Amino acid sequence: MPSPRSDDAPGWLPTRFTGLGRIQVSWMVLAGMALVLALLVAAWLQVRQVTQLRAVAAMPQEASALAALRVESAYLRLREQVPLPVNAMQANDRGAVIAPSALPSAYRDWRQAVQSQAMVPPRVASDAGLVDDELHEKTNRFLQRADPLLLQANADFVVDGDGWRSLQALLQALDGPTRARAQLARAQLAALTEERGQVVHEQSRLGLALTAFLCLATLGFAAVGLQQTQRMRQLRKRLESAAAQQQVEREAAREAARARGARMALLRGSLRVPADELAAHIATLRQAALGARQIDLLQALEAAAGRVLAGVHDTLDLLQLEGASLPLHRHPTDPRALAWDVEAQLLPQAAARALTLHVDTDPGVPRQVLVDGARLRQLLLRLMAHAIDRCDQGAVSLDLRWRADVLEFTLRDSGDGQAHADWAGMLGGQPLASGLLSTSHVGAASTDLELAHKLLRLMDGEISARSQPGQGSTFVFSVPAQAVAEDDAEPASEGRPPVGPKALRVLVAEDHGINRQYLAALLAQQGHHAHFSVDGEQAVLAAQRQTFDLVLMDLHMPLLDGVAATRAIRAGPDPAKATVPIVALTADAHAETRERCLGAGMNDFLTKPVSPDGLAACLRRLFGSGATLPGPPVAGAPAALTPVMPEPALAGPHAPAPLVLVDPAVMARSLQAMSAAQLRAMATAYLDEGPQTLQRLHGAVRDAQPPELRLHAHAAQGAALNLGLAALANVAQALQAGAAHLPAHEIARLVLRYEALLPATRQALDDGLRQAQALAQQGRA
Repeated sequence: MPSPRSDDAPGWLPTRFTGLGRIQVSWMVLAGMALVLALLVAAWLQVRQVTQLRAVAAMPQEASALAALRVESAYLRLREQVPLPVNAMQANDRGAVIAPSALPSAYRDWRQAVQSQAMVPPRVASDAGLVDDELHEKTNRFLQRADPLLLQANADFVVDGDGWRSLQALLQALDGPTRARAQLARAQLAALTEERGQVVHEQSRLGLALTAFLCLATLGFAAVGLQQTQRMRQLRKRLESAAAQQQVEREAAREAARARGARMALLRGSLRVPADELAAHIATLRQAALGARQIDLLQALEAAAGRVLAGVHDTLDLLQLEGASLPLHRHPTDPRALAWDVEAQLLPQAAARALTLHVDTDPGVPRQVLVDGARLRQLLLRLMAHAIDRCDQGAVSLDLRWRADVLEFTLRDSGDGQAHADWAGMLGGQPLASGLLSTSHVGAASTDLELAHKLLRLMDGEISARSQPGQGSTFVFSVPAQAVAEDDAEPASEGRPPVGPKALRVLVAEDHGINRQYLAALLAQQGHHAHFSVDGEQAVLAAQRQTFDLVLMDLHMPLLDGVAATRAIRAGPDPAKATVPIVALTADAHAETRERCLGAGMNDFLTKPVSPDGLAACLRRLFGSGATLPGPPVAGAPAALTPVMPEPALAGPHAPAPLVLVDPAVMARSLQAMSAAQLRAMATAYLDEGPQTLQRLHGAVRDAQPPELRLHAHAAQGAALNLGLAALANVAQALQAGAAHLPAHEIARLVLRYEALLPATRQALDDGLRQAQALAQQGRA
């Protein structure tokens, strides 16, 4: 006998082991929770340690102090070339002073050190403010006097005595503030060195404590693991014993099944062979010369033989169903044609009882569904034959409807209703009053219903019955079935284009609001409906809950990027939703990015700026020519991104070409899908969001977060590309590409460049729109 089992235990596991298993699982859960807590504490300590060390290693005050010391060193070298007093210098015959040949070089070195110090933000103590102001004032005076004399000189040159004394006086005035500023810098460096030493010492002690903690935690978990291993070893032995017992029971069950199969074969031969012989003998008698009385008896005998043969088949089917040996073979089947065939087969039986038989099918029923057609036919035959047998007058009707992957049948008859009441409870109907129940009808009717009930259970179907004496009965039963698309027989790689224009339901996963507006306009212009998600997680949820024809997936999004979101959609439980076409949206057109997208399961690739023609071509590749309504082409190809204009200090004959703020060719393409007012509103909204964008960029630079910087720069670049704001797109592209490796001052310079371009781009927007409208008109012409 099988071991007793609890209701919530696995089917093969005895009850006496489930309690022990729960204890083991509880210990393992507690140990796992403790381990996770210890790792979280260790991770927090390590993150804190790294943050503090990074703050110590990147102290901004140090750069300011070092710059002050470099200025002092360059000043001292400059002083060596300008000795005091003036009579120490060589003079020519007219009293002019001959300057040393090394003086211009020393002056340029000192001047460069001063400029470098000016580029470093002041990070000094408050008591250095007066010194900095005095030094700044005297430095400017000296520069105004020395630049005309020393900046262009490369060798010995002659200076008049008064000019030389004035230069010496200004240089002498720099001595005090320069030395005072350097002294403050040395004190500051000493304080920083002491502070760094204290932090390093503290972090070393923290690291030792963390190491000791991890060692203790490891020893503790090792002890728990050893204890759990011993317990699991004991449990395994008990489970092996239980499994051996289960194996014995399974072998006994298999032997019983084999014996039952042998008895079934014997029963099949002992029943069907005589029944077939009886049918053959009746056929032979029909050919003999018989009288009227003999013919009547022969017809009665033939009817009885038919009922016996049907009973034999039903009994054998019931035995197979009880033994779970009746297989299901699902294949594409036309449910309406099957119902009409059953109607045609039972019409003679209904006509013999003067009954009306009618089958009604809803137009929404699919032409093909995956179902075991033979078993469904057998089910309909049994239930409808039962209804006909229990009716003496009136009608029997069958209605077929489609309810979300379910074939739903409603069978009504106009019989007395009393016979069906016996089976209402068995078939899952509502309980009836005890006075309406009857158990007087047995035999073929009960066999029909029992066989139908077991067939429905085999096909995972449901049935309910309602019956009332004198008013007939109603059976409602349903069978799960999967609709088969008409083009499923075609190879998946070829597909079949739709006939005529088709409005697509498109899910757009894009985190930037301007890009969402832009794509909505493009899709609406081509007759499609857009639904939006602002990050990868929302896109996955939307794709799993709703049915879309296409997903446009941005690659760089918060929470979950486009590649990870694509993999999550492809791993979904619904095959139809998991195979939705997905197209990547990105400003990165490199081959590596394309391969990564296609490797994740994407179907195609669109680079920003997304043009109406590019989107239309992609839709034609995926859905055929009927899926798009492309707008008129625009003359000219999109201009490549131009380099950012150099700073004024670098201007000259070898400087790059003038900066292109707005690309009219890109705007002209956008005007295919939207009005100039819409495009202007989007571009204005993008520029109005400039302060928020700058705040996010500055925050990422301040917090030293290259991933955040890259993400915000990517969003800014994509929107600028779609709107034709070329210069801003260039700077955003440079920020995105250099977020991980450019020096901090270069990143800061690019952010400032982006800020400076915002008002200039706003001024150039009107002119760019005018040029874009002219280009669009030329293209349409």
